[in-house]
Amino acid sequence: MKAWTRIWLCLLVGSGAVAYAAAPANQTVDAAIQAVQQAPDPSAAVTAYANGFALDRNNPRLYDAYVTRMVDLGLPEMAYHQAQTLTTLQANNGLAWGVVAYVDARRAQMPEALSAINLAGQFAPDNKFVQHTAGELAAWYDLKADKATIPENTKDGLTKARKLLDQR
Repeated sequence: MKAWTRIWLCLLVGSGAVAYAAAPANQTVDAAIQAVQQAPDPSAAVTAYANGFALDRNNPRLYDAYVTRMVDLGLPEMAYHQAQTLTTLQANNGLAWGVVAYVDARRAQMPEALSAINLAGQFAPDNKFVQHTAGELAAWYDLKADKATIPENTKDGLTKARKLLDQR
């Protein structure tokens, strides 16, 4: 399974590099953001993101558009690194924290996932992806977690996140 993921990622990045080489020089970051938002498939989103990234590597709107689009396309794991970067550019971006939590959980890095979902729930309690990921992590915590290994501040944060999400 990991081999297929790597192959898929290499193909997408490679197609993005080819598209970047052919991109017009006068394209603006705003146009790239709009192209990411309107991308019909993951390959088009990667290409548009690569074009925007070539123009401005530190534009949080570009990262946000890419993370949002990949979540909409059902592929949040493809936006993991962009979500990590976005959390440094905009520490209050709940969707980015939700993507980080989702991928950390899939990698069985549960304490990190719980910490990230606490922030996601705080900053984006109305987001469906954040709600769904928080629900899955809360269920894991209730049923399978070795609570002795989870830091107290993470446990407290999870309690607060539950309260915020329960109101939704």
